[in-house]
Amino acid sequence: MGWLIAGITGQLLTFPVWLFGNIFTLTFLLIPELQLKKIKDLQFHATMRFGISLALAFIFLPVYLVISLIIFSPWWLALSIFLTIPLAGIFAWNYNILFRRIFGGFRVRKYISSKNPDYLTLRKDYDELTELVSGLKDEES
Repeated sequence: MGWLIAGITGQLLTFPVWLFGNIFTLTFLLIPELQLKKIKDLQFHATMRFGISLALAFIFLPVYLVISLIIFSPWWLALSIFLTIPLAGIFAWNYNILFRRIFGGFRVRKYISSKNPDYLTLRKDYDELTELVSGLKDEES
């Protein structure tokens, strides 16, 4: 429980960085997803996602640079803010993953406290499987 509370505290403290990262990188994530609905072959989704995001980067990144140069007065500050956009996007992606893990941790705690039979069965099967795999690993060495 301590790790879950620490994770929530960390997420609350870094929320502004997540917001900055999402504002400027959602265009590269959402627009390709809208176009992928038109493509039925799943094998082309990754290629199309990459191609559309790359084309959008050539369009939007210069616009972001010009906007940052207009809004922030020293040019070096505007350039440094512009250069943090990709890093903030990576941070926002990892923030979202961590949020899902924390949410899942609370869900598991709820299942444990309510003695959910499905969870208990899955946990027992998981423990048996890890013992089986450990036994195979010991036999190889």
